[in-house]
Amino acid sequence: TLIEWFPDKKGLASGLTIMGFGSGALLFAPAANIFLEKFSSLPTYLGTAIETVTEKGRLYTEMGGQMVEVVYANAADLAKLSTSGLQEGFYVVGSGNTGAAMTLASIG
Repeated sequence: TLIEWFPDKKGLASGLTIMGFGSGALLFAPAANIFLEKFSSLPTYLGTAIETVTEKGRLYTEMGGQMVEVVYANAADLAKLSTSGLQEGFYVVGSGNTGAAMTLASIG
């Protein structure tokens, strides 16, 4: 459509189109980082020494009268993640959130 608006200046039209893509990325990346920080949450940390039960290859512990699935993250596992603020120990499965879905929904 842009080329139809500038039939005698096709180079200008394609340059404006490419500029639009570049400026969109320039604005989107910082906005996405702000929203990711706002919407993300760390998983629930339970400590390094808790009583666990293994059932069908999964670890469970009792919390509030219910059995919840937990996972043990060691230093090597945590070193692979880009998230800071995590320590070695047990975490409740499914309790954290990267914030990616809410970020994309907010930016549109």
